[in-house]
Amino acid sequence: MASDRNKPCPCGSGRKTKRCCGVPATTAPARECGPCSACCTTLEVRALGKPGHVACPHLGDSGCSVYSERPGECRVYKCLWIQGKLRDDERPDLAGVIVDTYAKLQAVWGDAFMICEMDHDSMRTPPALAILTRLLATNAAVIVVTREGPRKFMTNDPAKRAKFAEIVERGTM
Repeated sequence: MASDRNKPCPCGSGRKTKRCCGVPATTAPARECGPCSACCTTLEVRALGKPGHVACPHLGDSGCSVYSERPGECRVYKCLWIQGKLRDDERPDLAGVIVDTYAKLQAVWGDAFMICEMDHDSMRTPPALAILTRLLATNAAVIVVTREGPRKFMTNDPAKRAKFAEIVERGTM
């Protein structure tokens, strides 16, 4: 609904939903990874042949050992926390999950997100559940990628659920 997009975003940023979660930030506070290396241990990096949930071979005690020469996909990657769309205490290494927009679904449904579990059952922790609850409150489409199981599609929007079931039935996702 268009009217929901004008309401304050449930993430607590104080911005309207349409100008916050799911929309590229233009004035988000600058953040740096700091001690977080969640993407280096959780996400797939095709350029390096690194599968998901495996530590990058270039990850050392003080971060990336090939930082200045790292692959392009690593250079451009910015999780929602880095973009300023999650609270300070929801940094991936603290929350146990990495949250990002899901471009493949955004083309179909608008607001769409992927939550990647870092460790077994970290999706069940209070910070991860709080993030999921806030995203679902916006009627966004959310794909949850657990460490051991298949991807799970979640939304509070009945039309999106029906469309997803149709896509799965056709086998196009």
